[in-house]
Parts: sequence; structure tokens; C-alpha cells
Amino acid sequence: MGLGRTRHLIKTRIKIIKSDLRNYGITHLFTMLKMWCRGFSYEKYLLYNLTNNNPQDYLSDIARAKTRYINPPYQDLLNNKILFEKVFSEYIRIPKNYCLIEKGKFKALQTEQKVDNIDDVNNLLRTFGSLVVKPVCGGGGKGVSIIKITANKLYLNNKVTSWDELNHYLLSLDNYLIMEYIKQGSFSESLSPESANTMRIIMMVDKDTNEPFIAGGAQRIGSSKSNGKDNFALGGFSAGIDIDSGELSKAVSIPEKGKVMHYNKHPETNAQIAGLKIPNWLDIKEKLIQVMKKVPYIKYIGWDIILTDNGIVAIEGNNHPEPRSVQAHQALLKLSQVKKFYQDYHII
Repeated sequence: MGLGRTRHLIKTRIKIIKSDLRNYGITHLFTMLKMWCRGFSYEKYLLYNLTNNNPQDYLSDIARAKTRYINPPYQDLLNNKILFEKVFSEYIRIPKNYCLIEKGKFKALQTEQKVDNIDDVNNLLRTFGSLVVKPVCGGGGKGVSIIKITANKLYLNNKVTSWDELNHYLLSLDNYLIMEYIKQGSFSESLSPESANTMRIIMMVDKDTNEPFIAGGAQRIGSSKSNGKDNFALGGFSAGIDIDSGELSKAVSIPEKGKVMHYNKHPETNAQIAGLKIPNWLDIKEKLIQVMKKVPYIKYIGWDIILTDNGIVAIEGNNHPEPRSVQAHQALLKLSQVKKFYQDYHII
């Protein structure tokens, strides 16, 4: 193992320990120590119910940290959202990147719709009603903002703002993108209308057959806590996806006060979750498999997919996806093909 990888794993362990102590204190220190030795955070101990389930059936946090080294030298095609759109938009619909913001300067990225100053961004927002602001690199929902106009009011992340405040915010950014906002379809909207509700689909390519396959999936659902996003880490919900049928399981949220709650229905909107089937699921699976075949240099990906009434849109492709929204419902290493994949790349 190289020095860079060793440093990364040490930093990951330190981050896990600091996060657990900050969030849970020392009340459960003995259990935390056991989990840290196994490569898990205390959060995962709760979320995966490792009191009753075997930790060896789950991809640990430390093992997940190693997965960032599966795709090199092609990882930047996933990490960089400009490159991601350029490469993958040939095979699947990707949100348009309208412009890049570098130290408050706007640089157009689309020839047919030139956006290279703050007034152009304001006019674009008035035209389309909603836009997304994202860092060029990064994941986990960090730095992502949604700006929109509803009933003649301007919103930044679901909070009313003014044009002056919005422009001040945009002009303060560096290495951020102004992106197309994708309107979700009726199925996704029914789960939580105040957020864009995406599917996390983890895919792998079998090292022996070179055939791509779906390892696991989860439907992510927003809440009032997640501030207009479906991010699991920010307080959203996750429902497991049955890979064969597309049926949703009960939803869960990040543990609070040492407890994991399960929901048949959305606790805020009362929308049914458990038992629903994702429309056209078989077509979605086939589409993603065909896309993976077109990019054979990508061996591992965590798709963030939004379902519209006209098909799927790939919001992002994650190089080393956080599997907790999936593993909250399904132990990945129980699946022989998945376990073999991780073994082939020396992850476990």
C-alpha cells in the first residue's frame, strides 16, 4: 500500500473517532472501541444493527475509504462535474452546466446559451424558475444550493432571500457551477414534493467477465431537516430498492439519540413508501448497464439518478460512494458477486 493511501486511511480513522465522540460522547465508548477496531463508526453500528447482524457482512467505513482507488486513473471523470457532463452526456441525460464561477467571475460552458455574468444568471433563473449551484468537485451534498423563484418570491435553499443577497452569495463563489435544475417526475415528487428525491444505485464491473451489474440501490427522500435536498446525511430518509422488482422497503433515517426509526410512510407528508414500485424499473436497470458498457474504464460507480416523467437523469456519478443508504437495508457483502468484486480490488 502506498504512502498516500496509508495517510488517507489514517485520516479516515481519525475522522471517524472525532465524529463519534462529537455526536455520541463517551457513554458507549467500549462499543465504539470495538467498532473502530472493525473499521466502523458508531453510527454504522446503530444503522446496520450490528448488535444482531454480523459486521463481516457489511462494507466498513475503512473499506469504503479504499474504494477511491478502484477507478484511477479515470476517477476525475466522476469527481469533476464538468468532465462528467462532457463524457457521460453522450450516453445518458446529464444536467447542463451553464457556467463556471471562478473567484466571482462567470465563464460560459454552453455555446447555445451563453451565461458569462451575474445578469445572465439572474435572467436564466427568471426563465427556468430553478437552478442548482454546485462545487466543481466534491460530493455528499456539501456546498450544493438550490435557487428558485416561486410565486414571485426568491428562495435560496428553501429560504426567502433577495436578489442582492443572492448575487452577493454567487459572487463570493470559487470553482462552482450554475447547473440545470431537473424537475422530478410524479412518482418521485409523491415521496416528498419539497425535495428532489434521487436513487443511489451502486454498480460494479465483474473483473472476470467484464460485465457490469447492480450491487444495491436506495431511494433517497427529503425531509424538512434536509432543507430541500434528499441527502441522507442531512436528515433525509432512505428506502431500500429490491433490485429484481424495484419495490421499496421501509424508510430509515440517520440514527438520533441512539435509535434508528423505520417508516412505512413519510413521517411528515404521510406519503406511502414501503411497498411502492419504481416505475419502469427494468428499463432503468437495462439503461444503466448499457451506459456502463460504453465506459469500460469505469469499474465502480455510485449513480445519483432522478426519475422524471420522461426517463432518468444522472445527477452525479460518485467515484467511491458512501454505501450507508443502501446498507441500511442490505448487507452488501452477503452477495457473493459483490464480495468477490471487493476482494478482487483488495478492498476487503
